[in-house]
Amino acid sequence: MINIKKKLKAEDKVRVYIKQNIASQKFLPNMKLVEEDIAKELNISRSPVRAALKKLEKENVVRLIPNKGAYIAPKKLTTKEFVDRMQLFELLLIHTVVRMEQWEHRFTLEDEKLFHELSININHLTNQQLIEIQTLFLKFEKNAYLADSFKTIIKEVLVYSKTSDHLNMKQISILFGQLFFSLVEKIQLRDYAEARKQIRVFVNAISLDVIDNQEIHEEKYLF
Repeated sequence: MINIKKKLKAEDKVRVYIKQNIASQKFLPNMKLVEEDIAKELNISRSPVRAALKKLEKENVVRLIPNKGAYIAPKKLTTKEFVDRMQLFELLLIHTVVRMEQWEHRFTLEDEKLFHELSININHLTNQQLIEIQTLFLKFEKNAYLADSFKTIIKEVLVYSKTSDHLNMKQISILFGQLFFSLVEKIQLRDYAEARKQIRVFVNAISLDVIDNQEIHEEKYLF
């Protein structure tokens, strides 16, 4: 391990400090980094901290969000981890649909209106809007851990697609959005069996595309 208090420029100290803390799991994915705290810890000014964070963003180590600050970037997944996440996504989403069936859940008119507004510009769907769609869909689910798990999986999948040679992050966002919109229609019709089938087809298709290094083709997703 490098002694970051010796022989390094201030900016490099910051980069090494953050990477070492990520490696030791002291800094976890999506954790916020406070410039003042890092500067104090390393006994340097905040300027080199800022410069280091900008470089780390280019390395996909941190995310810089305007008006919010710096965050540890979600972990980049391997292909196997991607498929594992998608399988977990399938299990959790089917579990939610089963619970909706048991409770005969239907979305309110207000929910339907919000889904419709978000679906109008589906081809320009942002990552934040995708999170809004998922949150609205899971409003029925009171289990906070389950809701957070969905959010984490989608964020990790989007990060994977951003760094992939054959996946397009925008396209992946749209596919997830289309899945949720389609599921809403089926839930409203109480066609829970078809909803579960569509989840399985979606996860299987996207997993196979990733494993085989294939480009995404929407016709395979039954929307």
